[in-house]
Amino acid sequence: MRVTELRELLEKYSKDDLSKMMIELYKAIPKKVRDEKEIDGMLQDFQQYKEAEKIKKEKEKHVDLNDLEREITQFIQNAYKQNYIAPNRYVSKKERPKWRFKVKSYIKQLHRYPLKETKGSVLQIYSMHCMKCYVMGVAITSLTQTIPLDLLVWSKWNYSIFS
Repeated sequence: MRVTELRELLEKYSKDDLSKMMIELYKAIPKKVRDEKEIDGMLQDFQQYKEAEKIKKEKEKHVDLNDLEREITQFIQNAYKQNYIAPNRYVSKKERPKWRFKVKSYIKQLHRYPLKETKGSVLQIYSMHCMKCYVMGVAITSLTQTIPLDLLVWSKWNYSIFS
């Protein structure tokens, strides 16, 4: 059920019914999940919970450039070794189909930093795309048609590659 559908359904119920449903939902949530998601804290002070969530999201958005560079370097090494194609010890089965989203996420995160600070990570991803290497067993042409051009324009326009 989607959130909009849920909102429509909840409008039909009285405050007492909603209270009873909340109690039943709370009972249905395992204690481990309640602790992980801080459900008790949310129920005690919802405004403080929302503010804490905003702070967490802001911290998640701010990524250390060194950590990001290590992660990108590891990704590129795995991509060139084609570890995203077949079963192996380096890339789990769950992570293999997510490589496209990783690349897009890396590029979004790298856009926040000046090109000179990225220490070549942007150019490594760009060169990997431009070579149209067969990463993951398929040509990444769908990604190469949008992302590398964006990278090149962004890099050239905002920060000189050749300086």
